[in-house]
Amino acid sequence: GAQILVETGIIPGLKDKVQLALAPNTNPKISGYYNTWVYVKHECKKTNAFNIAGVDEVMHIPVAHGEGRFTTTDKELIKQLIKNDQILFRYCDEEGNIDEKYPVNPNGAVYNIAGITNKEGNVLAIMPHPERASWNKQLPYYEQHSFEENEKAAPCMKIFESIRMYLEKRIK
Repeated sequence: GAQILVETGIIPGLKDKVQLALAPNTNPKISGYYNTWVYVKHECKKTNAFNIAGVDEVMHIPVAHGEGRFTTTDKELIKQLIKNDQILFRYCDEEGNIDEKYPVNPNGAVYNIAGITNKEGNVLAIMPHPERASWNKQLPYYEQHSFEENEKAAPCMKIFESIRMYLEKRIK
């Protein structure tokens, strides 16, 4: 999904050409496919379809890919994405601190980008897998909680809830 969005230029969608790529991971421990749990921080301040939480909220989320490293040769693109507030998620540590090194940045993504939207904010290319962390019972520490607690939504569910709310507003 994310690769198609990037390779067609839909993401970031600033010009009629491909501006980003999803390249092979640059991980000092493992080459190729990598599967682990990471932290991402919500950074987008503008109103869009993915206004899921407060800015700087940190989520625990799995990654599982071999070519998930956002990269670009356009040195001005990252500045433009920041200006447009299109970078929705960045890899961070548990406290929300950004570190470009492994393991915080699990694949070597430029500017620690984990998720990016188009300029309108209604299309998201994300490399981590929020669908695999939407319920407490999917989280790695689920055994610490009661059955009732595990049946509740986890923080990543906010991504899907925000899309639902965005669509409901548009059809009214």
